[in-house]
Amino acid sequence: MGQVESCGRRPEARSGVQPPDQIAARRDLSLFVKRHNQPGIIMISRILITVVTFLYGIAPLFADLNVTHVLHPEWTPHARFHMVWLLGTNTSIAVLALWLLWSRGQLVLSAVLGLCVMTGFWFAVATRGLYGGTLADVGGIETRFLGVEGNSFLFGLIVVMLVAALVMRPNKDDV
Repeated sequence: MGQVESCGRRPEARSGVQPPDQIAARRDLSLFVKRHNQPGIIMISRILITVVTFLYGIAPLFADLNVTHVLHPEWTPHARFHMVWLLGTNTSIAVLALWLLWSRGQLVLSAVLGLCVMTGFWFAVATRGLYGGTLADVGGIETRFLGVEGNSFLFGLIVVMLVAALVMRPNKDDV
C-alpha cells in the first residue's frame, strides 16, 4: 500500500525539508518586505526631489525677476514675455511635482517632471549656436563653480540628484 498522510500534511513537511515552492514564496515575501519597509530611503529620495524642485521652480523667481533678466533694460518686450512665461511654466510644474510627491506619493512622476524641465535647459544649451544664444550676457554677471558656468553646474547637479533619487528608491516597480 501507499504512504498514508496524517492530518493532510505532505510527507516532506514531516521530514523538516521545505519544498522549493515554499522556499521561493518565503524569499519573495522577504524581498517584498525589504523593498516596502525602507521609509528612510524613500524619505531621502523625497527630500532630494523637494530640494531640487525648489531650485528649478522657486529659486529662479528670485534670480530672474530683476534687472539681470526680466527687467533688463536691453531686452525686448517679447524676450521679457518669454522669460516670464518660462518662469511661470517651470514654477507651475514645480508646484505640481511637489503636490504629486507629498500628496499622492508619486516619487517617479515628480522626478520625471523635474527632468523634463532640466531637459529644456540642456536643449537650449546644446542648440544655442543655432539661434545665437549665450549662457550670460556681455557685461552681465557670470558665475562659475569649479570652472563650470554657474547655471550649467547647478542644473547638472539637479539632474544628478533627480537620477539619484530615482535609482535609490527601494521598489523600482513603483511609478
